[in-house]
Parts: sequence; structure tokens; C-alpha cells
Amino acid sequence: MIPGSYCSPELLAHIIFEKYGKAVPLHRQEKDFASKKIPLLKATMSNWVLTAAEQWCLPVVQKMTKQLLLSEVIHADETVIQVLHEGGRKATSESRMWVYCNGKINDRSIIIFDYKPTRKGANAEEFLKGWSGYLVRDQFSGYHVLKNVKHCGCWAHMRRR
Repeated sequence: MIPGSYCSPELLAHIIFEKYGKAVPLHRQEKDFASKKIPLLKATMSNWVLTAAEQWCLPVVQKMTKQLLLSEVIHADETVIQVLHEGGRKATSESRMWVYCNGKINDRSIIIFDYKPTRKGANAEEFLKGWSGYLVRDQFSGYHVLKNVKHCGCWAHMRRR
């Protein structure tokens, strides 16, 4: 899976599942491995996770994004997240996770998470560049920069009012 490393596919799957499936941070996994006499540093695991994301996950996400942009209807929203130790920013800074999906609940449902440090409408404009169709969204004014789309209101946000 990772050329030049002793990381097996099973070990990598275990580390990633523990981290993302069970929310076990890498420093806790390091302690767990150490208790079993396995000297595996969190920095090494972190490098493996990043390498796997770039080599194996990124091409899948890119393909899913292309497929999503073929949809006639896309739902979009963004939510606040906090990123610790982000270069040039305070730990209390608000970043955004932009979410785009085709809204289908079946074997063809596509959901893409796109991290951006700001809430600028240019983020949606960049992601949806060249796409036209129905955009289901809330009333955030940043979406107004999108041209060639039909703006549709979100019922969940409408019910709140």
C-alpha cells in the first residue's frame, strides 16, 4: 500500500478505522501499540494516513466530484469546524466544511466534503465551476456569486422560521 514502508494493508486499515471509525486519536493508538511492545510512533502513523489519503482516497474523491457535477440537482451547505495547529491561524479561528451532495438516497448517492478556511462564496464558486442546474441551499448570501444556476430554497431551513 505504501512503497518503502513496512505498513501492511491490514495495519493501515486498522489505524484508519480506529482513527475515523472509532475516533481514537493517533497518540492514543501509539500508547496502545506501545503497551503491546510495538514501537509505532504517531508521526509514522500520521504519515501513513496522509499517504493513503493522497494515493488511494483522493482519486476516488476526484471521480466522485466529477460524477456529482453531472447531477441536475446539487444540495450545498457549510458548517463551522475548528482546526487546531493550522498554519498562520489561531486555534480559535472558525474554518468551514462545505458539503455538496446529489440528494439521492440509494447506491448512487454522492456526498463530498470540501474543507476551506473561510466562508467566502468564492469557495462554492470554485467547487461548482462550470456546473449549471438546481442548487438547493440556505439563504447564505455567498451563494449569490454563482451564475448559471437555479437557486432553490432548503425546506429544513424554511421550517426553522
